[in-house]
Amino acid sequence: SQGPTVIMVCGVNGCGKTTTIAKLAYMFQSQGKKVVLGAADTFRAAAVEQLSIWAQRLGVDIVTGPQGSDPAAVGHRAVARAIEMHADVCIVDTAGRLQTHQNLMRELSKIHRVLGKQIPEAPHEVLLVLDATTGQNGISQAKHFSEAVKCTGLVLAKLDGTAKGGVVVAIRQQMGLPVKFVGVGEKPEDLLPFDADSFVDAMFAES
Repeated sequence: SQGPTVIMVCGVNGCGKTTTIAKLAYMFQSQGKKVVLGAADTFRAAAVEQLSIWAQRLGVDIVTGPQGSDPAAVGHRAVARAIEMHADVCIVDTAGRLQTHQNLMRELSKIHRVLGKQIPEAPHEVLLVLDATTGQNGISQAKHFSEAVKCTGLVLAKLDGTAKGGVVVAIRQQMGLPVKFVGVGEKPEDLLPFDADSFVDAMFAES
């Protein structure tokens, strides 16, 4: 209720994280909210560039840092900018990482801690982006990321006619993690609130 809502987005390499963040920004913006992005994937210059292009296209503010700089510092500055601008939402991107790389998972935990230093209880949402074509490995991803950063929900990306995304059923059963959104295409508007009924219908529909 006070200050910006901080959303941290994480996931393995190539899961569709950056596009998902752009879609989230677009969705909040279309609800009349002011959005700030934090490009805390400082490992890959391409990731910052991709997010910056989206920010420019959508007309939202973005905070970046030099390549190889401390991702937690970029997250910290993004939250500071959001407070300063009286933004409604601050979305912090993080570098894609394999859930089995312990040092990278520790770094993710550090970003999580730093975000909470300016706004108590931040990040308010930690979204794990899962590629809808992921099989049983998705359960391992959900477990490891949740241990590191207390995930609050899943975004199922790349859910098109071929991908069923059935692994989310097991994740929900084992960990209680809800699916919040599904990505159904490349365009900014292609992010839909998760609807269990239509998801199950699609899963059982003949391919």
